[in-house]
Amino acid sequence: MDGWLFSFMTAAALCLLLPVLPSIYLLPALLFGALAFGYQRHFILSGLLTGLVWMASVGHWQLAWQLPDSKIRQVVVLEGQVDSLLHEQSVQRFNLIVNRFEHQPVWQNVKVRLVWRKPDWPVKQGQRVRVAVKLKPPHGSLNLGGFNYQQWLFAHSIRATGYVVRSEQNLLLEQGQSVRQTWLDEFATLDLQHSAWLAALSLGYRGWLETHDWQLVQRTGIAHLIAISGLHLGMVSSFSYGLLVIFLGPVLGRFYPRGNLHKLALSGALLVAFGYAALAGFSLPTARAWLMLAMFVLLLNLQLHWRPRRLLLVCLALFILLFPLSLLTLSFWLSFAAVLIIYLVFWRWPAGRGFSVMTFISALVRMQLALSLLMLPLVAWQFGLVSLVSPLVNLLAVPFVTMLLLPLCLLALLAL
Repeated sequence: MDGWLFSFMTAAALCLLLPVLPSIYLLPALLFGALAFGYQRHFILSGLLTGLVWMASVGHWQLAWQLPDSKIRQVVVLEGQVDSLLHEQSVQRFNLIVNRFEHQPVWQNVKVRLVWRKPDWPVKQGQRVRVAVKLKPPHGSLNLGGFNYQQWLFAHSIRATGYVVRSEQNLLLEQGQSVRQTWLDEFATLDLQHSAWLAALSLGYRGWLETHDWQLVQRTGIAHLIAISGLHLGMVSSFSYGLLVIFLGPVLGRFYPRGNLHKLALSGALLVAFGYAALAGFSLPTARAWLMLAMFVLLLNLQLHWRPRRLLLVCLALFILLFPLSLLTLSFWLSFAAVLIIYLVFWRWPAGRGFSVMTFISALVRMQLALSLLMLPLVAWQFGLVSLVSPLVNLLAVPFVTMLLLPLCLLALLAL
């Protein structure tokens, strides 16, 4: 099974290098070949063909709806739901999930990215709107070494970009804003000195961070602390598990003594982590982290033991199946590299038996130093800079943020 999973992921990643997609009429034959090789126990070939078929199918699906040539840079009317978390300002940039194009229903949800200067009403996440826009196909600049905007748009399933024009057809159809938007509006009414950082940590919203804030993040190497991901979900689920054990233990002992407190607390902690992931907008890093946590809880509840290699391969294959376009994002490869480094560190230097404060601190220091040092080449290659103080800063900032600041932020958010 491990060989099939590894070959599947290898083929999926190599498909990113293909100059053109295989013909859609060729895919059934390739799928039949994958099944035949799997039946004959040629798992490497079966996995390679399956990965090729899957990624080619995703590519054809993404290209199934394209902006018609006759509508490029022409005024068209869209109806859909605002998908971006926003705060009031003169220029709004947001994603719109389109369900009607020129008053005709769209057979699949199409996402476009729009700019609206001086909008007619405060645009909020969750609203259903009708807007007149001018669109063009996704494209980016050809500057070598610059940000690949076109690849970023494709990785986020954005089929077109454009801007809203002044028109009498611009109309707010339904107000229904999301819970995240409501909480962000509550944040905006509070006179907090560090509201930008608190909103980033609590809601995953980084629109209030200024240029000097991002410069500080780059110099200190703490970008992962304000991007809600596995570290945050792991701490939230750990705190939730501890609280559930404390409060549910006496209840089960009195009314249902045969109940399994461990399994119940694990399932409850998984639900709390799901709520936190939803609060953060279920971004790709958050969704990947929750899936890995769900797999971990499932194995514990079913009392199954998988080797770390098997667990890592299964989770990565699931990520590619559920979020295939995330292979085009840098966050996927950074997350994969970080998990691999953690696995190698604890395989080579396993933690001591039993739990103690010193054992926990030693494991935390070892893991943080390994991550900071071994991730430096990848970070330097992608971002063109290296933070020499990153290991020391993270050694202090990670425990402070995850164990103190994050729980307090979430309690304050619930208090709203």
